Amino acid sequence: MNAAQPATIDCRAIVDLNANCRCLPIDSRTLAAPLDATYPTPHPTRETAALFAETGLFLTHPVVEAMVNQVRAIEFVLAHPAHHSRVAKRSAAAYALRQGDSRGVLNSYDFHLTTEGPRLIEINTNAGGAALVCAATAALAQQGCRPALAPEGGLEVLLSRVFEAEWSRAGRATALHTIALVDDRPTEQFLYLDMQMIAAALNRLGYDCRIVDPGDLQLTRQNLTFADGTRIDFVYNRLTDFALDALEHENLRRALAQDLAVVSPSPRHHALSADKRNLIHLSDHRWTRGLDLQADSLAALATLPQTTPVDDSRREHLWQTRKTLFFKPAQGFASRAVYRGDKLTRRVWRSFESSDYIAQALVPPTTRYLISRGEDHKFDLRLFTDGATPLLLGGRLWRGQTTNFRTAGGGLAAVLEAQPDACLATQSGD
Repeated sequence: MNAAQPATIDCRAIVDLNANCRCLPIDSRTLAAPLDATYPTPHPTRETAALFAETGLFLTHPVVEAMVNQVRAIEFVLAHPAHHSRVAKRSAAAYALRQGDSRGVLNSYDFHLTTEGPRLIEINTNAGGAALVCAATAALAQQGCRPALAPEGGLEVLLSRVFEAEWSRAGRATALHTIALVDDRPTEQFLYLDMQMIAAALNRLGYDCRIVDPGDLQLTRQNLTFADGTRIDFVYNRLTDFALDALEHENLRRALAQDLAVVSPSPRHHALSADKRNLIHLSDHRWTRGLDLQADSLAALATLPQTTPVDDSRREHLWQTRKTLFFKPAQGFASRAVYRGDKLTRRVWRSFESSDYIAQALVPPTTRYLISRGEDHKFDLRLFTDGATPLLLGGRLWRGQTTNFRTAGGGLAAVLEAQPDACLATQSGD
């Protein structure tokens, strides 16, 4: 059987539009002002305005559809017994922590846009930023801009939908009341405002949602509770200890193992979806052709950047071809300890010997011009999903080697639907 041909679309016009369009300057301070007034606890080292990019991004409907098609094909594979068999062998302890058919809340698929279509970069199970993207999207919608993908009814409708669905998938038949949004030292987290906005939206919906450090959770024989003894139904887990191995997370892991509260995302969700070693066989066309996939799904999977493990049998070849590769730790997050091959030193390369790393074919990000700064920023696209169902689309703008929130003018951005030919014609006529 011949290898599936990648599903490509001509994105030259929309890439051009983002790179050259001088419109849509955004005063991020104006966008941040109502949030600062509503949520008065600031991040200790960063102003709220720095979370938001000083412009929006443009996509066409076919680009969004191509992203969604990739997600649907991947989700089919993630549910396949062959994939589960691999994960069960590799991550047995995490895989065993099952709660019904739960699959994680607010997952995301991150993409780079190329001239031949969007290309998946990674999958996340504790993706941050959904509330902030909703705020940026709503602000532009008030100016008449059309979001490329946004939930009707806004953040509250989105959250009600995904939390109730996950509660049901976990096998619960009673009503959901109490939700603990859990992270280490939450008030110190860079995206604490995102957590505040999610908690407030859930409370407006009638749930009792509290943001807590895992050390504040109490475990009894029958319940996981807040410090005041209130029983917790659902833990929305924002921890980056994906396996819940740390001693300070023992109560949460025990509550999950004993099914005392729904924990989502969980170690099992991360192992099945977000462990970067999954990309090795997801991008292995010979392996995916052995699954019961339709031709369009195989074509969607064929767009995934080729990914290989960094092991002894490949080390010399990977070093020699490093300039075409991107290196990531299997359990990594937030661009930590990731390296572009052309920036890789011998010292760092030697450190990979004691860690699980993957090498992914380099897919350079395209750029968006910021008229407020008079310079280009790189960008990526974050598609929030509930399983294979798309929920919300946002972007992140930055300058530098890897995605970051340290760039003046960069940050989270709304993604708008555009007709690039018309927009470019307007620009050329200015």
